[in-house]
Amino acid sequence: MSAVAHEMRSATPRPWRFTTRVGFRFVFAYIVLYAFPFPFSPPYKPPFWLREFWLAAAPWIGAHILGAVVRPGPGDLGDATDEYVRILIVFTLSCAAALIWSLIDRKRRGYDRLDQWLRIYVRLFLGCEMVGFGMVKLLPVQFSAPTFSTLLTRFGDMPPSALFWSAMGASRIYTVFAGATEVLGGALLFVPRLSVAGALISAAALMNVFFLDLGFDINVKQYSLHLLLFAGFLLAPVLPPLTKLLLSGGPAQIRPPGPLFQRSWVNRLMLILQIAYGGYVVIHDAADARREVRHYQQTLAEIPFYGIWSVEELRIGGELRSPLTTDSHRWSRLIFEPDQFDGSPDLVIEMANDARRSFYAEFDKARTVLNLKRVNEERKWVPELFRGQPPDPVVGSFRLDARAPGHLLLEGVFEGQPVQANLRGNQIRFLLLDHGFHWTHDRLLWER
Repeated sequence: MSAVAHEMRSATPRPWRFTTRVGFRFVFAYIVLYAFPFPFSPPYKPPFWLREFWLAAAPWIGAHILGAVVRPGPGDLGDATDEYVRILIVFTLSCAAALIWSLIDRKRRGYDRLDQWLRIYVRLFLGCEMVGFGMVKLLPVQFSAPTFSTLLTRFGDMPPSALFWSAMGASRIYTVFAGATEVLGGALLFVPRLSVAGALISAAALMNVFFLDLGFDINVKQYSLHLLLFAGFLLAPVLPPLTKLLLSGGPAQIRPPGPLFQRSWVNRLMLILQIAYGGYVVIHDAADARREVRHYQQTLAEIPFYGIWSVEELRIGGELRSPLTTDSHRWSRLIFEPDQFDGSPDLVIEMANDARRSFYAEFDKARTVLNLKRVNEERKWVPELFRGQPPDPVVGSFRLDARAPGHLLLEGVFEGQPVQANLRGNQIRFLLLDHGFHWTHDRLLWER
């Protein structure tokens, strides 16, 4: 598209080549369809009616057109199968739109003005995404400190995405740097004169994000790739002069786009609106991130018996269970901690054979009763699929006795069997969190 943009920004608009016109029609349709329903709402938070339509359409398209089972995902622009189906639909509709548009509008010589509007649309869209993604890194929302159950997981048993998440959560310096870079790149995109710098910073940050997504198998690969391509679209007009500057050291002249309107006051108003919108996005996303941080910290402080508890004695069905490492039913440790994403209380039961089971933990106000429900990730992330269904059943119910400091007694029923457990609190220190930052290192890498 660099040749396209160079032609469109010439002092005197020249007729576009046939292939350029057809390509622009396709790109225009694809960008608008992919980013829909922006600016009315972010594409990863579609309005109710659009989400309802997709929940019905995705399975039908899979069954009747693709011949495959397609279950609607959480709608977060991740790598779920239905998101790739959505991309296929967007691509197909864009091809059809480009064909019909070319037949209807075949006499038009170019789209200089429409190209300017499209670039404003992409700048605002990309700016919103960059600020939003950066702000949840700048404040510890996306990558909070690793939970106890994560810290106790063997390194080799962690999936790559969990390893990456833990590393980001343990390194506030890098996480803040990454977030600040994304926020800066996004904020500059709202200022037309600074948009080239914003696009360059955003492209560099998104290149890093995309390859991290590939390398650690994180489920937003297609979305980060699209954002990277959007940044490339904005940079396309300036690539020839920038390439000349970098390769030959010659002067690089970047021509700003011409005015959108004939009246200067309208152009000034347009500039003010873009900057004001950018300011609103930055303030709004910062306030949202701050609110989420406070909610997580408050929930963390209120989780009863937060921490790691060793099971000193366990009776199941009245039978005393010895701590044999081959016993898949003998509890070894209980971990009370917040969910890493929404902060709600969780209970992780670690068995004597190192197997783990996770449950949602519900306490009464007096902290004397604990109810457990099985973790249902689909119900959490795709609640629409469970509309009208009864809530998940309680699989464990215990009375809690914590009269002795550092000791906890659980007595109740778990999965149909009476259970009694004596627990002792553990104060485990983790080097990953306690090591801190050092300017000086007298040893290479780490001690062995």
